[in-house]
Amino acid sequence: MPNSVSGTMRAMVLHHSGEALRLEHWPIPQPAAGQLQLRIEACGVCRTDLHLLDGELPYPRWPIIPGHEIVGRVSAIGAGVTGFTVGERVGVPWLGWTCGQCRFCLSGRENLCESARFTGYQIYGGYADYTVADARYCFPLPCHADQSAAELAPLLCAGLIGYRALRLVSEAHKVGIYGFGAAAHIIAQVMRHAGQEFYAFTRPATQKRRTLPVFLALAGLAALTKRHQICWTRP
Repeated sequence: MPNSVSGTMRAMVLHHSGEALRLEHWPIPQPAAGQLQLRIEACGVCRTDLHLLDGELPYPRWPIIPGHEIVGRVSAIGAGVTGFTVGERVGVPWLGWTCGQCRFCLSGRENLCESARFTGYQIYGGYADYTVADARYCFPLPCHADQSAAELAPLLCAGLIGYRALRLVSEAHKVGIYGFGAAAHIIAQVMRHAGQEFYAFTRPATQKRRTLPVFLALAGLAALTKRHQICWTRP
């Protein structure tokens, strides 16, 4: 591709579960038809990345560049791609490719695609200077001067799955949340803004107690109220 960036890049590579990531220099990937080449600005760390590291996901691609909460700028556009411009900021999520032909894809449930491939798991991810991604699964992101890439990155997984669940109960006056992690603290802010009551149910583990003040602060809840509660439950 004449206008693509070439050369080598830095990448953090996982060669096998249980090992440490290695800093390596790889060729900058070139966009095929239907793909975008991206210069990565930020990539978040998700619990699924830790599942990969711990060997809890079957049949990963080895070696793999992990990372699927990607925020980057378009550096080149593959053949057949429309609707994007070079320099535009986009996000890349966990779901990185689908077949478009199975019963799930044809019914608008492509996240359940029988042949799906996932970013940072079967597709090289965002712990690198550059990546390529299926343009169908790249989302335009705001480019406000005060909106950092690091702030946007968690929306590409925690934000997406939280919103997917929340919109199913968006008209509910009271909402229950199972657990209070990254997705929950984002949708808690949305529900608080909408004036909804919500209740989070989680375990009374020591680690949860230590992280609770952090998540409450991130959700804009300096103190719990009767309308916004955390309820400790046994496993």
